[in-house]
Amino acid sequence: MKAYKIILLLIISIITIYTGVVLLAWNTLNSTFLNESYYHNLVEETNIVDVVYREYQDLLPEIILESLLPLLSTAVDLEDETLSEEFIAEEMARQELLGLLESEVLPRPEIIVFSIARSFEPEWLKAQILTTIEDIISLIKGENNELDTTIELRSHKQNLERELVGELSLVVDLQGSQEGDEPDKIELLAAYIVSQLDIPDRISLNEVYNSDTIPAEVENTLIATQKLDAALVYWPYILFAALLLLSIILAGPVAGLKWHGASYIFLSLTFLVGLQLINAIFSAQLIGVSEIIVAGIPLPRNLVIDTIGHTTSYTITAPLIFLVVGILLFLAGFVYKAVTGKE
Repeated sequence: MKAYKIILLLIISIITIYTGVVLLAWNTLNSTFLNESYYHNLVEETNIVDVVYREYQDLLPEIILESLLPLLSTAVDLEDETLSEEFIAEEMARQELLGLLESEVLPRPEIIVFSIARSFEPEWLKAQILTTIEDIISLIKGENNELDTTIELRSHKQNLERELVGELSLVVDLQGSQEGDEPDKIELLAAYIVSQLDIPDRISLNEVYNSDTIPAEVENTLIATQKLDAALVYWPYILFAALLLLSIILAGPVAGLKWHGASYIFLSLTFLVGLQLINAIFSAQLIGVSEIIVAGIPLPRNLVIDTIGHTTSYTITAPLIFLVVGILLFLAGFVYKAVTGKE
């Protein structure tokens, strides 16, 4: 075979491998982070939402104290003669609630934690997370032009109030209150606490992150992602077919099929080895580590390893297909020679 043909075949192999790496990388992204079933199965197999939920509950007392403690320094001086009688009456009632908050609730923030846990259950949270993820993926892929998900929280806030009333009635000491006032004060205290936790009645993803507030860089990335997705549907396979035909023209059917098949085999094995190396490196980094802090939440080491393993399991299908196609092309070269007796 002449030198220029070998050089051209090497160039064809480089183009094939480079295109294949881009396609496999995109397929990996599409089959994992841009795939709704990936998240559904991840949640079911690793119980990641339940774990995060439990870990977040451990952080809640500190978060609650940070939200409510500043209220104790907001009392108004009622000696001010410019204040109206109505304002003074309202402020006195508020200060009474602040007194109960300081003496009865803040020393036991678990009261609020338990009430929140019963009002926002893991299964509900899991459903909202998966719905939100599906909505975001649809936006990224261009299937929707905006985020449609709206999370209704009003009923959960009402449940939280009721749960708080039940918890507070067991622990709050209302000595000195007139008979019959206790239930009203408990309800007022529960309503006050919920109002200060700054929980909205609803969260609309489109309002939080609409097209007018999306940075230009993010919008351009979304457009580029959608264009790349559209381009990779057909063009790589057309290019592969053209390169295979060019290989056969340059080297003949037998050598062309073998050469192209070898390129696919090299591509797929390299990609698979790379995935295993990445998996091994991440796993090695976690040896001796009991937990990993992600977004301020400590996650158990086993959960992170399970997540990596789950992700890896979604990435091997495409390279295995390339490996099988490569082997078939390589064998096709031998079959063609055996059947036709030609090179």
